[in-house]
Amino acid sequence: MSPTFRKNERLISQQIMDKLFSEGNSVKHYPFRLIWYTGPEVVEPFQVTISVPKRRVNRAVRRNRIKRKIREAYRLNKDRWLGRLSGPTAAMLVYLDGAERAQDEMEQKICYLFERFLEEQGKREKWII
Repeated sequence: MSPTFRKNERLISQQIMDKLFSEGNSVKHYPFRLIWYTGPEVVEPFQVTISVPKRRVNRAVRRNRIKRKIREAYRLNKDRWLGRLSGPTAAMLVYLDGAERAQDEMEQKICYLFERFLEEQGKREKWII
């Protein structure tokens, strides 16, 4: 799979985002929280949206730079976990820190977060079955 972040990989459906908050599960590894939802409404194998709250990072320039770094870290490392998903999944990646971090530190944290996400998703699936 090529390291791109295409439009069909972006979560833009408000209906699915509402389901994320009402029925979704979450895992946290500071400075990130990953909220995910697996359901029949999700069509693509994995759709993600990135959020940097205005309450934590006031300046739009800094928020956009942080989002750009997160997208880049996701794009470069998504091949590690996309093949191990248990089904179509929608996710929201929320940045919890108020300060900007280095690119390599963000990559490490995101990789660890997604490993924990896959473990949690596997545990929940075994429990349901």
